[in-house]
Amino acid sequence: MKKLVLFAMIVTCFSIFNACEKSNELIDQGVGKQLKEAIVPDVYSENGMLIFKSQQIFDSIIAQIQNMNDDEFSNWENSLGFISANTYLLKAEDEFINADSKDEIDNFKKRHSDFLKISDDFEEIDLRFYSKAIGNVLNVEGKVKIGSSLYLFTDEKEYIILNGDEKCLTELKNEKSANTNIIIFDPFSNENLKSTSEKEFLIGGELYDSDKTRRLNYTFERIITVSVHSVNLNEGYNYSINHQLFFRLKQYKKKRGKYRSNKASYDVKNQSIHWRAIVAGQQVGEFNGTVADKHFGSTKNSVYIYYRDYRYITSTPAGSSLFVENYSCKFRSSGVWEESTSDKFKQVSYSD
Repeated sequence: MKKLVLFAMIVTCFSIFNACEKSNELIDQGVGKQLKEAIVPDVYSENGMLIFKSQQIFDSIIAQIQNMNDDEFSNWENSLGFISANTYLLKAEDEFINADSKDEIDNFKKRHSDFLKISDDFEEIDLRFYSKAIGNVLNVEGKVKIGSSLYLFTDEKEYIILNGDEKCLTELKNEKSANTNIIIFDPFSNENLKSTSEKEFLIGGELYDSDKTRRLNYTFERIITVSVHSVNLNEGYNYSINHQLFFRLKQYKKKRGKYRSNKASYDVKNQSIHWRAIVAGQQVGEFNGTVADKHFGSTKNSVYIYYRDYRYITSTPAGSSLFVENYSCKFRSSGVWEESTSDKFKQVSYSD
């Protein structure tokens, strides 16, 4: 009898131990799943493209990159295993400067013409998309993913694939596509950002020093980001719209007869901006004010001022716009400025 009782106690203890062990396995699995979900990075690289977890993360990193020097940015980029469009261009410039013979030039064009604009006289190369201010987060194809939306920037337009499906990119040539997942944004429509200074059209220009060994390019750029905000069973989708404005400066220096990126210091002052946000013909927001002066040290090839990230919710993303009533500033970079002006700052002004 005692043996039977002892055996029963052993069986019971073993059963309890075994049950606890299984319970712990389930707990461990549950905790592991939660940890796995919790540690999904805010930004990571996949198939050569950056993926930002959310619009807020994208905004935050764009603001941080603005204040990084080139070495800090390189470390951040390397930590992600990512090669940005700007880095691709800088590396290509080394090869470009040293390409002299016909075979070297032909080989360069063969390797890079799909991703870079190459001048006919082979004196200059550049990226193939207009939104160069965010070239640190775009890959050389002009792609980035923010939340669930995939973005492709070209020389003239921005394409947004709301569901993030790269297969939709094949439909982009058909701008009358009925695919509701595709939004096409034209930053230059209706002569947007037309200059009211001596420049006749669109988004900026270039300045030279007295002997044209250095050149300063300046652009005022506009992008839009769109994501699904919520779904209403009765009214359909609501979208989160973000309009972003950038003023970008980049200096070049002539070497062996060709212009390439050059590290310089930059100053931007007397900045004022007046914009109105329009949705379906109605004004939903406005800003009219000034921005503090900004100095960038001599460790950057290019810089940008990130003026605005205006967010609002709408059911008609394709009908929204940010109308720039006026934008003006003065700027210069080391070695390049308008020598005819007393304060050696270039004045520029834009309006839609």
